[in-house]
Amino acid sequence: FDFRLETVVAQTAPYMARSVFVLSWLVSILANANSRVVGEASTFSVQGRSIDAWVPRCSANFTKKALVISLHAWGANKDQQQSMDQLTDYVGRECAVVLYPQGLRRGHLFGVFGFSWNAGGCCPDSNTAHVNDIAFFGDVITEAGKRFAIDENLVFVVGVSNGGMMANRLACSDTRIRAIVTIAGPLVNGTSQASAGESFQCKRRVPVLHFHGLVD
Repeated sequence: FDFRLETVVAQTAPYMARSVFVLSWLVSILANANSRVVGEASTFSVQGRSIDAWVPRCSANFTKKALVISLHAWGANKDQQQSMDQLTDYVGRECAVVLYPQGLRRGHLFGVFGFSWNAGGCCPDSNTAHVNDIAFFGDVITEAGKRFAIDENLVFVVGVSNGGMMANRLACSDTRIRAIVTIAGPLVNGTSQASAGESFQCKRRVPVLHFHGLVD
């Protein structure tokens, strides 16, 4: 794969001050960057959770397709993630399918009412409730494989903040994850209080691209 980067400047959800997030498109984006990519949006359900999918029309040229899973930040949701990452505006020669799942539990802290992921040491309320997001994403990848003819050797995850943390945990836990990109989302392995954090094994060698500021 020719890993090429696209930076996106976006204003985050109302609960945050104006910020800059640098996003990376793992599968050779920037081709046809000046024109809207034609694709089809759909929604399906896994474990009772709704997942938005975007399938570029050019993916019909592939018997097996690459998959990118894009994960929202803590206190956000899948709709905000779609409007921020803008991955559906671009496509590389691999014509990857893009999925937007949503956390199960809300983040009731500081008046924030979006959703969260159980990344191990973060974030409430998913980690305090010990939501099994690993099993959820395992089922998501399996279901996507059936629906969209995904090549399970070409599964990538991108995430912002808590979503980036979740991407790290997924890379540790699911051998189908080939590489990840995180924005302000480090590996948090049981680093919070004992009642909330979950320790897990992380022995895989996985390519990681991690942004944590404009200097990066």
